[in-house]
Amino acid sequence: MKSVNTKGPRRGRGRQRGAIFVETLIVLPIIVYFGLVMWQLVDAMNASYLVRHAALAAARAAAVIGPDESQYYGGQAKNDLSGGQRLADVQEAVKRILEANNHFKNLGQYSVTISGGTSAGSMSTATVDAEYDCLMPALNVACLGSGTRKFTSTAEFPYQDATVDWEH
Repeated sequence: MKSVNTKGPRRGRGRQRGAIFVETLIVLPIIVYFGLVMWQLVDAMNASYLVRHAALAAARAAAVIGPDESQYYGGQAKNDLSGGQRLADVQEAVKRILEANNHFKNLGQYSVTISGGTSAGSMSTATVDAEYDCLMPALNVACLGSGTRKFTSTAEFPYQDATVDWEH
C-alpha cells in the first residue's frame, strides 16, 4: 500500500489562493455597489410612500378643517381652503409627515394644493409636491445624477360637512 503525503505543501496551492484573492477583489466592489443601489432605490421608494401619506393626510385635514367653525381660524369663512389659517393648518399636517424623512430636510421645498367640493359627500382632493434631497447625487441611481428629485402625489378624502347645532 502506498502512503499519501498529507502534511507537505502541494504544487499549485499558492496559485489557487492568489486567484481567489484576485477574484474577491473583482467581485466585492460589484456586490457593494449593488447593495448601495438597492439601498438608494428603497430609500427613494420610502420617500415616495411618505409623500403619498402626506397627500392623504392633507386631503383628510382639508375635509375636516374646511367645514369647521370660523372662530377657530381667525374668522376665516367656512369651506375656504384657498389660503389663511385653514390652509396653513393643512400645510402643517403635511410638514409634520415629511419631517420624518431626512431627505425632506429643506421643508421649504414642498407645496400643497387643495381642490374638490365643499359639500357633504363630495371629495376633497389634495396634491403634494415635495423635493427629495439626494445624497451623493453623482452616484445616486434613484436621482439619476441630479441633486434633487420631485415626488408628487394626489389623494382624495370625503368632505366632512358637520352640521351640528351647538346652541340647543
